[in-house]
Amino acid sequence: MVIIRDKPPAFSELVGYVANSVIAIAVGSTKDGVPNIVGTGFALEQADFYATCAHVAKVEDELRKLSQAQLDSKGLKDSTLRIGLLKNETFIWHELGKDIPWVRGVSEQHDSCIFRTFGITAPPLSLQEGDIWALGAEVGIIGFPLGNYLQGKTIRPFVLKTVISGALEVLLEEGKNTPRLALGTAVANGFSGAPVFSSENGQVVGMVASDLRHKGLPAGISLAVTPELLREGLKRGVEDVNKYLIEIIKKEPS
Repeated sequence: MVIIRDKPPAFSELVGYVANSVIAIAVGSTKDGVPNIVGTGFALEQADFYATCAHVAKVEDELRKLSQAQLDSKGLKDSTLRIGLLKNETFIWHELGKDIPWVRGVSEQHDSCIFRTFGITAPPLSLQEGDIWALGAEVGIIGFPLGNYLQGKTIRPFVLKTVISGALEVLLEEGKNTPRLALGTAVANGFSGAPVFSSENGQVVGMVASDLRHKGLPAGISLAVTPELLREGLKRGVEDVNKYLIEIIKKEPS
């Protein structure tokens, strides 16, 4: 989605557009039947493709291995993956992995996960071309901080407005540098995978991946995956899905 006008739209108007493309990601449900929100995601430029963080996607891997008794000890009655999409101003939950297949590609280095749902569609957001930003430019973030803690009976997203505070390369444990966008705010758990969007046109300039408190640095700065890395992940995701579909076709009886 790109908004082109003579004058930039109001920030609140942009929030309304972007929120339609943001999804809540839940793994399992509570004993009361409420989906257990673990992170955020958003619709990308290809139909039915979404982005989130690798560490959000891994929650399903971890909970799926647990026995029912172990799930009970965590206050969960299942480990089903669900995504919530906004429809008519209400978030509707969809279960994945049963009737609706999904394919994902994970990059541990970039803490990103690109997945496709086959039939669950939200309006796609456009990724900014190139990793170029104006220092101090205003951006917004939409996501689901603190999981279910801030939620009631009706699921609702939360919005932050901040600025681009810089760009850097993060040295990972395996000795590889990876680019990150620095944001002038500290984010709560649950914002992981949230889109960072321009307050001028709604384009995605990054995806929330972590904040510096995770590194033991209380700097009030969060880090985001760059759009070029997301675009690379989307390209690989499309290739992986095509391979998946070819394998399915091969298995079908002629």
